[in-house]
Amino acid sequence: MAPPDSAALTAPTRGARWVLLVVVVAAAALRLIEAARTPLWFDEIYMLQVGRLAFPDLLALVARDIHPPLAFLMYGAWQSLVGNHPLALKFLPILFSLGTVLLTGRLAARIANPTAGLFAAAAIALNVTSVQVSQDFEVYALLALFMAALANLAWDALSPRGAEPGTTPGGASWTTWALLAVTGVLAMYTHYFELYVVGAVVLAGFALAPARERPRWIVLALFLALAFAPQAPVYLAQFRREGSGSFFTWLRADELLQVMRHTAFGEAFAIPVVFGLALVPLARGAQRRAALLLWAMIVLPLVAKRLLPLVPQRDFVAMIPVVMALAAAGASALAPRVLARAAAWGLVGFAAYAWHAHRPFPEPRNLESAAEFIAKHEQPGDVIVNAETHGQLFFEERVAERGPVAPVRLLVGADRVVPFFEGGLVVPDSVRVDSVQFAALDGTRHWWGVHVDRAYVTRGVVSRAGRDGARRFQSTARSGPWRFGVVTVWSGETGIPGPAGEPPRTDDVWSGPPRGASVPGSRSGPPPAGGRSPRAHPAG
Repeated sequence: MAPPDSAALTAPTRGARWVLLVVVVAAAALRLIEAARTPLWFDEIYMLQVGRLAFPDLLALVARDIHPPLAFLMYGAWQSLVGNHPLALKFLPILFSLGTVLLTGRLAARIANPTAGLFAAAAIALNVTSVQVSQDFEVYALLALFMAALANLAWDALSPRGAEPGTTPGGASWTTWALLAVTGVLAMYTHYFELYVVGAVVLAGFALAPARERPRWIVLALFLALAFAPQAPVYLAQFRREGSGSFFTWLRADELLQVMRHTAFGEAFAIPVVFGLALVPLARGAQRRAALLLWAMIVLPLVAKRLLPLVPQRDFVAMIPVVMALAAAGASALAPRVLARAAAWGLVGFAAYAWHAHRPFPEPRNLESAAEFIAKHEQPGDVIVNAETHGQLFFEERVAERGPVAPVRLLVGADRVVPFFEGGLVVPDSVRVDSVQFAALDGTRHWWGVHVDRAYVTRGVVSRAGRDGARRFQSTARSGPWRFGVVTVWSGETGIPGPAGEPPRTDDVWSGPPRGASVPGSRSGPPPAGGRSPRAHPAG
């Protein structure tokens, strides 16, 4: 006979707390290792630079961006407390992610059983996408934490553990409702994506609640709407500035597949397993109501892609804790028991394999290698000119902390415009160099050109960032190019050896004419991309 719902995996032994402690310690270790070998990159440095502003200036700048202000305020306060050391900065999102591990385990335990909770916690602790984004000094760890907290609190409101003193009549405690309301407000002021998550929670909660409890969900919705009202004019102004969504699109099939792959440990072959297990609770009577709530939190916010300029594989990683909890609960419901155990251990095994096979996000590591190369060969008076803003912000931060000592400039077009989504709000006009100024600089100073080969998306059109600048470097350089993965470096000075001291090679290194000689026309364009792992960081 098939076991009852949520009982295919037995309750944990008395050592369960020690197992959970091991899971949390392992999660912390993996994230600290990732943080130690991944330098700060564009998104983190942007957060860092905005966080240094005074409170009024920060609010004014963020209003010209496309985000609400809470994450910038929170990370700015942390920065003022711990300083600028990358590992110290990353410790805050790592703490957030450990909270997510615990909440994911609690959620699976609540909708299934304690052992399912342990497997869910282990799965997200090892999930390579979670490991990568939760050590970023960015908002993504916070988004996942809020997602897990909202899921737990919403289910507590729908299915309280029992009536006790301090509870609302026939329902959850006032503390649960208060925590759900406060968490919803904090989430909405952190990222607009969470606005749609909160909306999904309220809609699903209202639909799944008994009739006598639905007024409480209406009161919750009214409270959340009033709490967001001060930010609403800013949100609408940002939305209108982006063309009122005229170039936003619904989530495409390839984007959905990418989101599912990142959720399923970065492995395409794990998608059927992870999401198949996550669907199982919908078919189990004791788990169905919770599964409907959680799947609503996964599916309904996908419409935000039509209303917000989201990057699906990056912004939707907030869904990982809910999917992991559902998958672990689904494994617990399988019969016979040996199948349940095999599915649960398989989930953790997939996660462990994917983490072992992954490589860190290459862009900041490639930029670090390029910076070390430039620092080795730079001379007094040299200038570093970047073809796009990822390199610009990286070198600004690195020069301030560790060198090279050369000033850093950004090569821009004739209009001198740098879009806000490219970090333009923190790039002053004084460091922008147009083609005329670069030509003058080339005649008077030694320079280093840097290009990060990456996608550039504006109003739905995809191209390559810094392509024109890379072509100018290629046509003007007197040494180079030298390639460091996705990063290419040129020099305006002759006779500079390669990274390992090798002389120029005719197949991939070009040596131009000496200074003062005529410069040939542009070659074939920017260098090809390289170094990107097949298990790419969600930012890639």
